[in-house]
Amino acid sequence: SSIQILDEIINEGKEVPKINSDIITFLRDVLLYKNDAVINQKAMYKNESFINLASNITKELIYHYIDILSDCDTRMRYSSSKRPYLEVAILKMSDERLNKENNILTRLDLIERNIEILFNSKNEIKNNEEENYNYKISSFDEQKIEEKIKEIKEDTNNIKEEIAEDTSQDDNSSIIEQIKEDNSNTSDEITIKDITDILYNGKKEKKEALKEAFKQMIVNYQDVLPLQLMLRGEIVAASDDKFIVTLNDFDFCNRVMKYESFVVISEILDEMKLGFKDYICVPKHIWAEIINDFKSKYDKDNNRTPILNDIRIPVKKRVVSNELSEDDKIKQNIYELIDKNDLVLEDN
Repeated sequence: SSIQILDEIINEGKEVPKINSDIITFLRDVLLYKNDAVINQKAMYKNESFINLASNITKELIYHYIDILSDCDTRMRYSSSKRPYLEVAILKMSDERLNKENNILTRLDLIERNIEILFNSKNEIKNNEEENYNYKISSFDEQKIEEKIKEIKEDTNNIKEEIAEDTSQDDNSSIIEQIKEDNSNTSDEITIKDITDILYNGKKEKKEALKEAFKQMIVNYQDVLPLQLMLRGEIVAASDDKFIVTLNDFDFCNRVMKYESFVVISEILDEMKLGFKDYICVPKHIWAEIINDFKSKYDKDNNRTPILNDIRIPVKKRVVSNELSEDDKIKQNIYELIDKNDLVLEDN
């Protein structure tokens, strides 16, 4: 099994962080090969096994693996016991259910975007009719659009049910419990207070201005990976100098919240001259819970600053690092080498 192979490699004297970084480097090489972006020809590019692997693995799955290993790298840095993290990462990469779920979530994002496009198309047609552009929407066209919307919604619900039903857990309780114990201290995570500081001082005009700026950033800063990751998200709240952005994956949230990412993104925000000095990144499903709680307790006349439920937000607060470690430098170079054209902006 993959764990037995990992055990053999470790017993040969290979350090766990080095194994992790080597796997990321290998996945980088596969991506370069698939994108015809190879600069230095390596012997393995002519190896039949390598060619078969590159042909049979999707780019989306490679990105999924890199996310798992990057998260493993981050967690190992703050722990004296590193091996369990890599073992769990390998198990996650080997888990067909998780890989299937990752593909399902990608499909779900695309379906929800299609719904939005259909609604927008329908509204645009109706607006043209109202503005006397001599274009009349037929009852047949409208019926077809409604049927397509219904069909896509049903597909969306089926996918959500598929995810909900498939909740079986791997029998790796000892490893997982060890990691839970290692991560019991959540004092360095984003808190509800961090969220409410922005919600209580929300400015709709700042939020809308930032949304417009995001559209420009997508075009003007295509080679800035940390920013492109943020642009996959949605601006959900903004005060005078801070804003909240949501992403599907908490691993992406942690990456966007890293100090190195903040430095790059804040420089670009300064160039946009919108006055934003800080941001918070929150997983979408957690934000939905927070905002529903806020709306249920908010009262325009009597309670504009409701006390919200103390929900755990598993995203690290920004940590200032004095110098990148060698592993960080390797990982940073890997992401810079990934072809920017393959970064699919699905979340907006």
